[in-house]
Amino acid sequence: MVVGGDVILDEIGPNSDNPSFWLEFFEHEIGHLLGFDHAFGPSTNPQPYNDNFCVMGFTGPFQHPIIQQPILDEVENTIGPGNIWFSGRRLAAANLYRTKDIGPEFGATLSVAKIGRQSVRKVRLIALSQAQLGNTVLAVITTASGEVTVEYRLNTGDDAGVSQSPCLVLHSIGRRALVRNADGNFPSEVNPIVFEGSCDATVGSVLAISEGDVSLSVVDVDADGRSVTVQIQCL
Repeated sequence: MVVGGDVILDEIGPNSDNPSFWLEFFEHEIGHLLGFDHAFGPSTNPQPYNDNFCVMGFTGPFQHPIIQQPILDEVENTIGPGNIWFSGRRLAAANLYRTKDIGPEFGATLSVAKIGRQSVRKVRLIALSQAQLGNTVLAVITTASGEVTVEYRLNTGDDAGVSQSPCLVLHSIGRRALVRNADGNFPSEVNPIVFEGSCDATVGSVLAISEGDVSLSVVDVDADGRSVTVQIQCL
């Protein structure tokens, strides 16, 4: 958890509920320290953590093994049983975009393609795990109620555990009303990303927001799978 800007890693050890997720737990909590809020989903009933395409969601989905570092063996032995050498999926590009401190700077770069209302545009997206500085990894569509984002995910690098690959992922920002938690209180997040859906990144695949005002179709996929071209329509 995060308290006053500090990260307290207090849910590890032999009695942890999820001992095999320790490294991903660290990644998630340090994400909070960097200013990233929880990812939510699904669109019909947004709940915190319910997004398999962002490390700020639940710990566990799409994790993958990484090379064990012998110099840290003693750390694992001290923590207790389990396997620390599993990493989570990447932070969703949508979450980076909507973050207060980093988002505006990221949104002003070539990494983000912005699309207005009543328009149709083709965008070439580079897989998040394959991208280099300046590559376009996120399309942001302005709608009458908030924004919709599109990103391309491939099971390479930090996304090696993503089972739906290659795929396109839709998130919304500011379109969904959050519901009360089990304790009766509303989440503290303001306009977090909400998972809206995903589809295979194959030519002819289509994906749309539930209200139908934003839709996309895949028109081309590079031979090496590193990038995909999508046609995005906003009504």
